[in-house]
Amino acid sequence: GQLWIASDDNGLSCIGRDGKTINFTGHDMLSRENVHALCAEHRADADRLWVGTYTGGVYRLASNGIRRYTTDDGLYDNSSYAICQDKQGQLWVASMTGLCRYDERADRFIAVKELDGVTVSMATDAAGRLWVATQGGGLYRFDGKTWKQYQHRNDTTSLSDNELNSVVMARDGRLWVATQNGLCLYRPKTDDFLRVMSGTVSSIVEDDKGDGLWLGTEEGVVKFSSPNTKQRIIFTREDGLVSTQFCPDACFRDSH
Repeated sequence: GQLWIASDDNGLSCIGRDGKTINFTGHDMLSRENVHALCAEHRADADRLWVGTYTGGVYRLASNGIRRYTTDDGLYDNSSYAICQDKQGQLWVASMTGLCRYDERADRFIAVKELDGVTVSMATDAAGRLWVATQGGGLYRFDGKTWKQYQHRNDTTSLSDNELNSVVMARDGRLWVATQNGLCLYRPKTDDFLRVMSGTVSSIVEDDKGDGLWLGTEEGVVKFSSPNTKQRIIFTREDGLVSTQFCPDACFRDSH
């Protein structure tokens, strides 16, 4: 029931249902950080919030306090723009250099793979595979054993750009990728991509009814119906937006 907001210059904020700011444990420590990643880790005993920062390491907020992780705890480096918990409960942290997984027993991170580009978004599919979107290296897929990298090529069925901003797994099982040069839909049967829309797409969030996507774009916020009809409704400053500039993967739909 609380909204957590990450910011570049004002650390981490927590807003309650009444709209008032909550002074949580670790607020003062995080107020000095540039926060770029948030992940609510759901556990049987208690939920925890993981916070990725620029150069400040990764923080874990729990009921028993706050803990900071750095390269001394196994991270590739101290900057993280993406954190993800997969369907098996495994926590993954992407740094500027590569991908690490959290070892609960050792309370530290294990380096998994160095990646091309900076990871900005991650998602998991029904098969338990991890999809990793980077800025510069395209898209990676990891099935627990092997890796595959998808990149832009001079054709019509690859990613439209290697500069990715977001990757989202929709409830119907479709994988969407936002790039600096359009929106792409992954096609499992042919293991390639359908280029659905052009222009910079910064963020993706699925409609609460599952019948479309909300996109942060260079035009404004776009309500996108389907790749078949390509019907779009565009919302701009005239519709109440404060700005039409959006950060990568910076969007959220609450349960209401």
